[in-house]
Amino acid sequence: MRGNRTLIVALCALITFVIPLNARAAQAGEKAAASTPAVREVKTEMGGNTLRYPQLDGLADETIQQRINDAIVEKAKIAQRIITLTTLTDGSVGLNVTYEAFLQGDVFSTVVSAVGIMENGRRGQEYAALSYRLSTGEPLTLDDLLIDPDAAAQELEAIMESPYMEEVSSYLENAEVAPLPVNDFSLDADGITFYYPQEQFSFVSGYSGAAQFTYDELDTRRLLRTEP
Repeated sequence: MRGNRTLIVALCALITFVIPLNARAAQAGEKAAASTPAVREVKTEMGGNTLRYPQLDGLADETIQQRINDAIVEKAKIAQRIITLTTLTDGSVGLNVTYEAFLQGDVFSTVVSAVGIMENGRRGQEYAALSYRLSTGEPLTLDDLLIDPDAAAQELEAIMESPYMEEVSSYLENAEVAPLPVNDFSLDADGITFYYPQEQFSFVSGYSGAAQFTYDELDTRRLLRTEP
């Protein structure tokens, strides 16, 4: 692991090499710091367009760390986005990719948003959301968070239908809030956000719809199993 130090104690005849106590303490501190997970930003800029996405650093299990990082790159279509950046010309619509990330305890969650020219050559906007347990490297599902995901999805869809849809209907391009995109969600300190595909629920501005429900609201409705 990067940052680890290998301690070699060699005994040759009567000569003993001893690492001073303060040096060993410093090494222990470096090892602990290297095992603390953190979010590292990867950034690419071309012709006024920017691509930013998160990668995990410092996870004790490098295999799990690589698995999660690879999943981010794949689901957020980073390779395709970079290819698109190389094809854009000055004065064109462009492409910008940004993200939000949440890292707390054993949970890592992120959503990557791409706005502009998609890989099909058309203008659009897409979300890619992922949530993981750091201890196992397995994706978090609604079964981990909600008591009955199917019943919860139906109740949350009903909340979206009224009065929310009435308030924003004049701003919508596509207005199907059901089914709730139960496999595309991110977590933060406040709650769960679900991200819709553009063809199902989107605004005339070109942005896809998203619906956030706080942990307090979910708990009040007796839907929440546990907070992350």
